[in-house]
Amino acid sequence: MSWLDEFLDRPHYNQPTPIKISRPQIPFSGGKGYGTTNMADYQESVYVDAASPGGNGTRQKPCATLAQARAICVALGINKVMLIGAWALDADMAGYIFEGASIDAALDLAAFSADDSTFVNLIGPYGIAHAATVDTLRAVNCRGVGPITNPVDLIMESSALAAVTIHINAALTSFNSSAQGTIIDFDVAAAACEVGLYGFSGTIEVENMAQATHFLYLSGNCVLGVNVNCTAGEIVNLGSAGVLGPGGGVTITETYSAVSSLITTLAKLARVRCTHAPQWGALTEEIQLTDGATDTALPQIVVSKIPTGATPTCVKLGVKIGAVENTGAGVNKFNGAQYIQINKDAGGWNNALLIPDDFMAIGAATREGGDVLMGTIDISAIVTGNGTYTIQIHDALVDLDFMLWNNVQTFLLIEYSI
Repeated sequence: MSWLDEFLDRPHYNQPTPIKISRPQIPFSGGKGYGTTNMADYQESVYVDAASPGGNGTRQKPCATLAQARAICVALGINKVMLIGAWALDADMAGYIFEGASIDAALDLAAFSADDSTFVNLIGPYGIAHAATVDTLRAVNCRGVGPITNPVDLIMESSALAAVTIHINAALTSFNSSAQGTIIDFDVAAAACEVGLYGFSGTIEVENMAQATHFLYLSGNCVLGVNVNCTAGEIVNLGSAGVLGPGGGVTITETYSAVSSLITTLAKLARVRCTHAPQWGALTEEIQLTDGATDTALPQIVVSKIPTGATPTCVKLGVKIGAVENTGAGVNKFNGAQYIQINKDAGGWNNALLIPDDFMAIGAATREGGDVLMGTIDISAIVTGNGTYTIQIHDALVDLDFMLWNNVQTFLLIEYSI
């Protein structure tokens, strides 16, 4: 019997009567497509040990390869792999949880993708990251993280970097961990390199800060040694870190007033999203639509309450109509697809709300209650802040004279970040 047949077919200890269930055909099964219910149905993780002869992935009978572990995870619909000993990825394994189940548990990325994966109680992750993507890796209670070749977004919680060199060649890199003997190495030629060491402890060194746009932000109680090859840039000490041996030309800022500068510099890391109360235009008693294509003005909107420095991120146009009346002798409706348009401060017109063909059909000589029309087009590229916004129906055309809109108001729904 193969390891996977044993995994799928062992008896359910809480239910002695076997029940036939559907079993997916997966690699290594060698089975007949069915099995009895078993305790594997309730597994939350798969154990893997290279020294195992091959088992069903339980703690008592670990499977022997990562390929087998993946197959069991797929069969059970789980994503947690418990590692016994040192391992190297042999295929992409994005979205997994890798947890150490032995004191020597370790994981080498081996040039495969582990994007959106979490590493717990391990030595690692380390090795060569996937070259084609910038994977996001989370290390929790890990030790000896790194070195990692190729860029990754590394999120560290209660973890320790190995005594390795971290190369910084991009803006807004951050770490939150402990370190002993770690070197933060700036790319001499790269501009706008920024790194934040938040809550760091241990002894670290910074090298090759050589541009005025190289910044290092510190908090915590680490001891930072500054190499003599650091000739420019700024180190901002936001906490109680000790800064030793500053190189010539590096500015050391030791004041909490630097927090405001940090917030400005890192604004794009944490922006507050707000929703503006609907901005209404003036109430208009009647809008007349005819059987001749005519640009028809709708109420203008004056936006005045967006805070200074805010950036609209999503804006939609709406129209509230109190009542609709058809004065024609037959059924009346919109003739062809048409757009309600918007411009800012008498600039160019831009489509904001689509009125489809045959919309708002109404019987002869009839008056009905109105509706609210809500656009789906994001016009944040037009509504960029406070100002006067003019609204029209471009080439408004209905089948018959006249369709009347009564008690009409336009409005804007504005989301912005600040």
